[in-house]
Amino acid sequence: MKFTVTKKKLPVEGPVLQGKLGNAEIYILGTAHVSRQSVIDTEKLIEKIKPDSVGVELCESRFQSFMDREAWKKLDIVQVLKERKIYLLFSSIVLSVFQKKMGEQLQTKPGEEMIRAVELAQSGGRALHLIDRSISITLRRAWQSLGYFSRVSVISEMVGSLFYKGDLDKEEIERMKTKDVFEDLIESLPPQFSGIRKILIDERDMYLAQKIRDAVRDAKKGEKFVAVVGAGHLPGIEKNLDTENNLEILESLRKPSKWVTAVSLLLPIAIIITLVLYFSGKNPDHTLFDNIVLWVAVKSVASALFPMLMLAHPVAIVGAALSGPISNFNPIIKPGWVSALAEAHFRRPLVEDFENMVRDTSSLRSVFRNRVFRVFLLFFLSQFGAFIGMFVALYWMGVR
Repeated sequence: MKFTVTKKKLPVEGPVLQGKLGNAEIYILGTAHVSRQSVIDTEKLIEKIKPDSVGVELCESRFQSFMDREAWKKLDIVQVLKERKIYLLFSSIVLSVFQKKMGEQLQTKPGEEMIRAVELAQSGGRALHLIDRSISITLRRAWQSLGYFSRVSVISEMVGSLFYKGDLDKEEIERMKTKDVFEDLIESLPPQFSGIRKILIDERDMYLAQKIRDAVRDAKKGEKFVAVVGAGHLPGIEKNLDTENNLEILESLRKPSKWVTAVSLLLPIAIIITLVLYFSGKNPDHTLFDNIVLWVAVKSVASALFPMLMLAHPVAIVGAALSGPISNFNPIIKPGWVSALAEAHFRRPLVEDFENMVRDTSSLRSVFRNRVFRVFLLFFLSQFGAFIGMFVALYWMGVR
């Protein structure tokens, strides 16, 4: 199928990519996800075109969360930690909080234009198509593309966005109509991280375009299709509408080879053991046993330091201390996972903690009080403490 651009005057303010694709007439409305005008544009376009089917830039999980605004009440954060999906949950919450902050300033709910499109499709008996890639796949592919220090940099930028307090002016609102929330995140990172644009933006453009192609593939002549997407995706969608893209490839997750996994686990262990043995032989006054005791003491204190400063649950503090010394030699038992899991289990986040996430980012003090954010902070800070403790322990072995 080939896409042919057409021009028709439409009663909307936002950009619309319109044309013919196969037998269908398609209209792709570009929106800002926190703009009241985008909601109005969605209503006007669907009422004017009277499409046979409607597509929205949502995946199944985001569709469920939009339709069930209290879905987070069913979230079991302890289970999320057990499944080791804390990075995905953290990313999703940060993006949600950031959009809700902007939505509050503009007096609209994030993604309200998507909800309105769904309502109009369902009330009109029209076919509804969810055309976005799963958010979990997008985030997991992005994480897989980053190394350890790159992830630290990205996380720090995301944490910083939680404390966003700026007021949006008209120019910023217009800019939001041409960019995706992921694109804003990418532009805030150093230039060396521009490669993840391929996963967060370009791949999704390809995915959205293919889902639109699939939605109208069997359309009869004259059928009409309206899609509602973030305006930042319009150029990429137009570029890919003439091309068949393999969705299985775009949804696949990299599985590292056993050799790569083994080397990534065993090489750091081999280096640490070699250094400990070297320092033990270098100074006869300090035996191997002395250095092992030093390693255990330093790693335990460093891993438990932040949980203690945060007045975490005693089990979280003890768990971080006990797991710290063995964390470099065990791929599963890490101080961050142990302390966060213990805190979430014994001080399970309450309904109001989820309800107040946006409000609680107004100050660092309120962030520390929110049980949801405390779980994330314990995870990241315990891991950071253990990481620093490793270098401190090796340094002391070398200089004493």
